[in-house]
Amino acid sequence: DIFTRLLEAPLENGLQPMDDAVSVLTEFSSQAPLTLVTARPTKDPIAQWLKTVLGEEVDRRENLIATGKHDGKFPYIKNAGLNTFIDDRAPTCIQLAEKGLQSIVFSQPWNEGKHGLPSVDSWLGIRELCLYNDQTL
Repeated sequence: DIFTRLLEAPLENGLQPMDDAVSVLTEFSSQAPLTLVTARPTKDPIAQWLKTVLGEEVDRRENLIATGKHDGKFPYIKNAGLNTFIDDRAPTCIQLAEKGLQSIVFSQPWNEGKHGLPSVDSWLGIRELCLYNDQTL
């Protein structure tokens, strides 16, 4: 029930962004458009949540793609022209890495010890990786 409520009405049910997510995404959006790919079945509830949390200025510089499933994100990512993807679902990252996409796992208890991919453990870690890495992500 909780999961369904967060999927269908994240604003109404008090879904909060992770620490530093808003500041990092705002900074990223000032440098390039954001592309967010979610397995959520419908786009509108999370789109409204993102607009509220990130603000209208950032919202104008984002592309939200709702795939409706965890597996099968690759065509959407490829069509968006992305070469790197960060996700907290290890099987998704493994699948994408097998297709040649640079995949980074956002460390969470549910993916601990389930992959051999690079990982980050915070939004500040994502910022560091993307902005201060010798490689372009």
